[in-house]
Parts: sequence; structure tokens; C-alpha cells
Amino acid sequence: MQESENEETCLPSTGVKTQHNSNVASKEHCLKNNSSNEQEDGSTCNDHNQSIRPGVCGLVNIGNTCYMNSALQCLSSTPELRDYFYQLYHSLNDNSDNNIVNAFANIIYHIWSGRNEIYDPSTVKISLGKYTSRFKSYMVEDAHEFLNSLLNCLDENLHDKLCSSTTNIIKGLFHSEMSSTIICDKCKTSTTSIESIKFLPQPIPHDNDKQAPINIEACINLYIKPEKLGLLTCLKCGKQENTVQTFGLYSLAKILFIQLKRFKFYAKPPHQNKITSYIGYPIENLDLTNYVRIAQQNDSISLPTYNLVAVSVRSGSLGSGHYVTYALNEKDSQWYHFNDTFASRLDKTQSHTRR
Repeated sequence: MQESENEETCLPSTGVKTQHNSNVASKEHCLKNNSSNEQEDGSTCNDHNQSIRPGVCGLVNIGNTCYMNSALQCLSSTPELRDYFYQLYHSLNDNSDNNIVNAFANIIYHIWSGRNEIYDPSTVKISLGKYTSRFKSYMVEDAHEFLNSLLNCLDENLHDKLCSSTTNIIKGLFHSEMSSTIICDKCKTSTTSIESIKFLPQPIPHDNDKQAPINIEACINLYIKPEKLGLLTCLKCGKQENTVQTFGLYSLAKILFIQLKRFKFYAKPPHQNKITSYIGYPIENLDLTNYVRIAQQNDSISLPTYNLVAVSVRSGSLGSGHYVTYALNEKDSQWYHFNDTFASRLDKTQSHTRR
């Protein structure tokens, strides 16, 4: 199963403050280009800045870039990352957008400054294209691949641009650890390796009734389900024996990206199938303690629970589709629907999606 063209959910731990007490207006924001004036920096800003909510900013689709806009809205909704780059925007000596750090800090600032209804994210795409050639073109791409490439580039360039002693914000926020253990069936000797990951790619059980909701725990259980590897050479036995591979979450990041793998691929036609089952997950207090080995081995370790802050959703098929984002705005504690340049306020989202 290929890890692409899938739904992304972004959950910060409850250690990251996700709500403020503030007055909530009921006015829906439908952001249109003809209601604002274009600025020299590519943003748009109307004459009544006080009516624009920080964080409620549409992004221009510059040609098959809904995947990028959706990913950027997800990242913009993660409080710690947003705060870091918002402050960094004011401290950068080089105001050029040519560097990916500058370009990303610039877009975070304009989304959250309360000055812009719409912003043009071209500089992020151009800057990332210098590091990853696939994003130079205007072909349809995958939001997951864009997120991964962007975070890698930010990680690398923050280190180079600032200093080696600078706290690694990307690794500190997004890196979890996955454990893989291979066990010999005969002597039970085991070998464990630990891998750093930024995304939890979750397979979806697809033998169920498509109309029956599937909770996220069922996906995680399938993700860590032991697999039979067949014959491998056991170092203790000195010969080939049947082996089993088990998986587990060794440690969890402050902010989790959960990737729902909705596309399954086959050697024979039709070659692909989209799993359209409903996936249920809690808006607040997702507890993964039972899946984390370091917590299982030490009862004194207390793990955070996670609150949902954003969902990137791809509608349509593998070859044709469209990305949108549903995200929680920390400033007014409201959920918003982002569809390129359009943004509208929602009632509290349902705890399931089907795309």
C-alpha cells in the first residue's frame, strides 16, 4: 500500500494550549478577492482591518496547488509552530523570500497578522522548488509529500540560517519514534530497532461495512499488528527460522500527524481502490498511552493526550481530486473550512470524516 494521496489529521498534545476564552462572533467569513486591495507583498487587505480575524486567511491557488494550501493551513493551525515563525518573522535580518525559512515565516505572519483576507503563497512554492524539484511544476501533487518535504527543508535551513545551537523546533514538535522488533519463532530471540518518524501512516480496515464508522484505535491496531516475515537467519539458532515482526510506538511527538491511507493499490485492474469508510476520532483527549512502549515499560511515565486542530481532506479519486482543510482557530476557539481563497466558519466539527 502506497503512502500517498491520503487524508491527514494534525493533533497537538494538550500540553500545547489550544483554546483561549474570547468573544465569538457568529458572522461567517467568505473571503473574496474583489473585496480587498492587493498589496505589494502579494497579500490582500481591505480598509476595515479590524474586522479580519487573525488566522482566517484564504490562500491563492496558483495552479493545481490546493494540496499546498491545505498543508499550509494545517501547519498554520499548530500553535507552537505558528508562534515560533511569527516571532521569527520580526527577527530575520534577511527579508528576502528566496529562503524557505523566510518564505514560511512570511506566510505565517500574514495569515495571523489580522491584516489579510487572502494571501499569495507563491514564495513558499518557489523556495521549496529549489530544494525539491517535483514542486517546481504545477502538476497535481500530494499534501502528505508536500508536508514532509517542507518540514525537512525548514529543519535543514533553520539549522544553517540561525545557528547550530538553536533549538530544533521541527524535530522537537513533530518527531515520534517507531519501534520494530523481529522475533525468532523457535528460540524467541528478538532484535529491536527504533526509527524516527514525523507521520503515523494508518491503514484502514476495509472488510467492514462501508457505512459503519471505524474508530482511529482500530486503524492503530491494524498498524501495529504483527506480521509473519517467513524464514530469516536467526543469530542465536544459527540457521533460518520462521520470524514475526511486531511494531509499536516508542515515543510520541508533541504534535502528531496521522495519515489515513485511503488508497489501496493492486497489480491487476482497476489497480487502485479508495476506502471511503467513515473514520471516527475524538476532537479532544485522544489517549495513545496503551500503544506507547516506553509508557508500557514504566508506569510512572505520564503521556499527554491530544486535541484535534486540523484535518486535510482530499475528495475525489487518486488521479483527480481536491484538497481542503478544516482547522481550529486558537484565537476564537472556532472551526473554519479553508478552500483555497475561501474561508468560512463552521459549527463544531463532527468527529468523523469520509472523503
